[in-house]
Amino acid sequence: MGKKRSAAAASLDEAQSSRDQEPKRSKRPSEMRVSLKALTNEQLEARWRDLADEVREAQAKQQNIRLATTPGRSRLDPVPKDRARTHAMNAVQKAEQAYLEAQGEWESRGNRIPLNFNPPRLSQR
Repeated sequence: MGKKRSAAAASLDEAQSSRDQEPKRSKRPSEMRVSLKALTNEQLEARWRDLADEVREAQAKQQNIRLATTPGRSRLDPVPKDRARTHAMNAVQKAEQAYLEAQGEWESRGNRIPLNFNPPRLSQR
């Protein structure tokens, strides 16, 4: 026969099932895979603006992590700090790549940058 379940295990299952019903966080624009060529100019511009905002947010988060952590040199200390820096750097690169792809598609259609558009500052490579 099977084991009897404790009250704590039963409550954990209930908590997990209620958590599964909660809406998951929405994907960031750089995580959404879409065909840029299939988008209309209005949709492409909206995506481009969303990606510009995401790049700014990722760069700000990366800067906060850089200032809050110092790279460690000891044997045990550097792992979490370096991991946070790496994750932040990867998020910035992913957002910048998606932004540049949208910008390239926008320019390949012969469109100009809108006057009220505030492009992010991209990192130098």
